[in-house]
Amino acid sequence: MSLSKIFNSLAKQLFKITPYKSFRKQKPWRSFPNSRAFSRAFGTQTAPDFDSTILNSPWGEIKVGNETLTEYVFSDYELWDDKPSVTCGVSGRSYPYGMLRMMVEKCAMALLGHMRLSPGERIGLILPNIPEFAALIHGAIRAGLVVTFANPLYTAEEVRRQFTDCGVKAIGTIEMFMPLALEVSKSLKDYKGTIWVGGDDDKVKGIFGLRSLLMADHTADLPELNCDEVCLIPYSSGTTGMPKGVMLTHANLVSNLKQAKCPKIMKYQGEKGHGDVILTVPPFFHIYGFNAVLNYNLSLGYHIVSIPKFTPEDYIKCLVEYKPTTLFVVPSLLAFLATHPLVKKEHLQSVQTIIIC
Repeated sequence: MSLSKIFNSLAKQLFKITPYKSFRKQKPWRSFPNSRAFSRAFGTQTAPDFDSTILNSPWGEIKVGNETLTEYVFSDYELWDDKPSVTCGVSGRSYPYGMLRMMVEKCAMALLGHMRLSPGERIGLILPNIPEFAALIHGAIRAGLVVTFANPLYTAEEVRRQFTDCGVKAIGTIEMFMPLALEVSKSLKDYKGTIWVGGDDDKVKGIFGLRSLLMADHTADLPELNCDEVCLIPYSSGTTGMPKGVMLTHANLVSNLKQAKCPKIMKYQGEKGHGDVILTVPPFFHIYGFNAVLNYNLSLGYHIVSIPKFTPEDYIKCLVEYKPTTLFVVPSLLAFLATHPLVKKEHLQSVQTIIIC
């Protein structure tokens, strides 16, 4: 639908709510028929004062305590600590919940102790959907750092602008995007190092291998965190100007997870420890993929199978090998499942739920 059609549709609804004459009486709406004047007026107006009546949800209240995001996501992990948490559908690399939780703690210690980062400082991630994404981002959050993530397909200039604006002091990435990370790091003030997921240390270049960070016995005093502290700054896509950072607290993200678990909000409720297998494609570096897919399913003890880069062969392989019960898909992937000749009926026999993003 064109912008003019959308505007005309909204204008009709607006006139139904408030007669045109009432707009004529109020400055600066005097020039409302003129679209340019209307745009200027609309952009500078503040909302009028409303009655402070509190509207209660018909589906009850959610209780938000002082729990941090990582505490909430891993609150029951001991019930399924030997079950797989996140698996790479291409390589088969996987970590059970108990190991993932240990990796989170050791990563937090290494970030503060070995890399000398301080709580409140920002770390940027340039990562696809791999199991280590969960360990690194929750390790950073547990350390009191603030995380921002960038699309790995961004240009160096796009990543540089975001990470400079956010004040990033360290970057986590894989070998494929290491040249991008090193190029961007040259422009970052007080930069403290690059974390190489799957690689080794290179002290000359200031590179820390994630494996060595996790294997070493680093010690640090992990901070006491408050739920109202900012822990994540995702950036908008930039469709209406330059991308902008959105400051999200632990309470923001935990509240969102608790809202999503209300059956009236999302019928895909799930049962803790039920053993569901989730096959997902939406990227973890988007807020939906991070919170609604990764964190939501980790909090329920489900097995998340992710693919770093979609190919028909890898996706069908995951359908056959892991027999997922739930699929998180985008419309184009749904069309692929419905029409591709390689997808057979038996490939989808285990699927109980399909969620379209």
